[in-house]
Amino acid sequence: MNNSSRAEAEAMLRTYFEGLYRGDVNQLRAVFHPDAVLIGDVAGIRTQRARDVYLDVVAQRQSPEALGQQVDARIDALNIAGDLGSAVARVSMLGFNYTDFLNLVRQDGRWMIAHKLFSHTG
Repeated sequence: MNNSSRAEAEAMLRTYFEGLYRGDVNQLRAVFHPDAVLIGDVAGIRTQRARDVYLDVVAQRQSPEALGQQVDARIDALNIAGDLGSAVARVSMLGFNYTDFLNLVRQDGRWMIAHKLFSHTG
């Protein structure tokens, strides 16, 4: 794995975490592939959304930043093979502890999230 590829993917993931904290739809749009699909299981309810539907949900809710709450976000694992990768992240925000499984793709010279699976883990 190329160290610059790893550093670029980590930087993209930090932008993802910051976008979640701020509720910044533009930051999140920049890190998600246009055709990204997000599938989640939160409090026993399964959801599946296209990127733009997800961004509409984010735009409608109060962000952790607006609520004066902190977000605890970290990368537990990051694997890269060429222009593809996967990451496992832990994100605690808005009263939930999430595990995110993120499939990554480098396209047009930048890393993006192509697919997100997420679960509320208690």
